[in-house]
Amino acid sequence: MREPLLPLDLTRFRNANRGDPPLTKLPPVRLVARLVDEYVFALLVQAALESFAAENAARLAVMMAAHRNIECTLEDPTGEISRLRQEQITTELIELASGTEALHDGTAGAVRSQPWRFP
Repeated sequence: MREPLLPLDLTRFRNANRGDPPLTKLPPVRLVARLVDEYVFALLVQAALESFAAENAARLAVMMAAHRNIECTLEDPTGEISRLRQEQITTELIELASGTEALHDGTAGAVRSQPWRFP
């Protein structure tokens, strides 16, 4: 955004001309010169602060994009791990079911009289 410093934009001060003029001990020429200095300084500080805010907003946008990218990248391995784990569980359940069925059918030998013990 561009904003001219000179000539001064006196429309910003229209409402400031109410009431009695301020009491000062400075000569009017010197007072106006110092006020102009302060006004230009205030405009420069405003521009610097807006620049700083814009830079921080840009950094935040980049960080948010990187965060989204990391989340998307992590979803692929996490999904693969979940799928492999589910396949392993399914395989174990099928083995247990077929082993139980084999025991009941008598095809796997005599049923043990002792309870199952896990090593």
